Amino acid sequence: MKDRYRGRPERPTWRILLGSWLLEGVGWFALAESLGRAITEGLVILFLWVSGVPFALILLGWLLYHTAAWFLLYGGYAKLRSMREGASRLDRLYRYRDRVIEAVRRSRWIRVGVLYGSAARGQMNKRSDVDLMLVPERPRIGGVLFVWGLRLASVLRRMPLEVSLMDVERYVALRQRHPTVVLKDVVNSVPGSEQLASVGVLLTISGIDGSGKTTVAKEIVRTLQGQGVSATYFYGHRPFFRGGLRSLSPALAFKAIWRRIGNSPENLRSFPAAKFLLDLLTVVDYIGVQARLARQLRPGSVVVVDRYAVDVIVYLRSFGPGHQTVEGLLTGISFPPDVALLFEIDPSRARERKREEPLEALTRAAQEYEKLAPVHRLTKIDANGPVNEVRSNVMRIVDAYLRGKTSPVKNDHPG
Repeated sequence: MKDRYRGRPERPTWRILLGSWLLEGVGWFALAESLGRAITEGLVILFLWVSGVPFALILLGWLLYHTAAWFLLYGGYAKLRSMREGASRLDRLYRYRDRVIEAVRRSRWIRVGVLYGSAARGQMNKRSDVDLMLVPERPRIGGVLFVWGLRLASVLRRMPLEVSLMDVERYVALRQRHPTVVLKDVVNSVPGSEQLASVGVLLTISGIDGSGKTTVAKEIVRTLQGQGVSATYFYGHRPFFRGGLRSLSPALAFKAIWRRIGNSPENLRSFPAAKFLLDLLTVVDYIGVQARLARQLRPGSVVVVDRYAVDVIVYLRSFGPGHQTVEGLLTGISFPPDVALLFEIDPSRARERKREEPLEALTRAAQEYEKLAPVHRLTKIDANGPVNEVRSNVMRIVDAYLRGKTSPVKNDHPG
């Protein structure tokens, strides 16, 4: 039998329960809920402390509160029910699913709601769960309390509910399971011209080496400047060893040390811990990239970014399997693009243009981009033709956006 949560041979029951008791629902995708837990449990500890309760009893009180909250609010009941393979009457299960769907749709605290699994397919059996992914409105505390209320109600009704709370809607796509039913979504109603005037427009161009990203990005900047638009070119990958300490890259420093001790980057596939460290250091690099980008984004400006978060993810996958936590962090800390493009090109043609990477590596990278395109909502551009043709196709998309003829789903810029 396999552990449904890990996809590997089942661990001892006590380890599953202990892990759930400690960290059920805690992760990079749900920091708002983690903060809510820390605040409420901290208040319990503070109350006991100011009441003069001895330390041992404070610790006991926290253990009791945390256990009760885990069972009632954090998802512990769903974990236990799943492990026991609890069953429900099918007609009652469908009525409960519909009740939950209506509650999510009517809630003013929920920004995005997605139903997935057998509940979305309409193929539930007596052991099925109602599976939800929810993104709260701001302030997020309202969404956290709403989700806790859903979980508490599921315990009182003795019904199966598994709900994941996510801080931003981009995380839903990263963790999405198909098929899904979107219960609530965000539709951008702000024309591109208003977006440009209020906070600026972010255009990102991704694709394999040799697809023409840099050439076209700079051409787009020149074209926009010729139209009287304030446009800036920005390189959106990691910094290099130039310009002193301000451009020092922890990830590149790690790779230099890795080579110095007699290894090659390709060997990272055989050393998962070293690969994970490279991933984390790349996240550190990318925080600096986003800080520099924040200084470029301003009202009235268009920033054309050559390579973005998806390119960093593909780069890291070239050294071994990706880590969902790292990829989620890279996505979460990056400004959401207003227009996100993927330059698609035959790897052999890209190899003719730029011979730095072998054909096999370019082919693997193209396959990774294909997987990531729907997750990151990339608009595909045929980059096999001449530069002028590709530039014209991109400018048609940019012009249409700025004139308000397209309205991609859009989040507010963080910060």
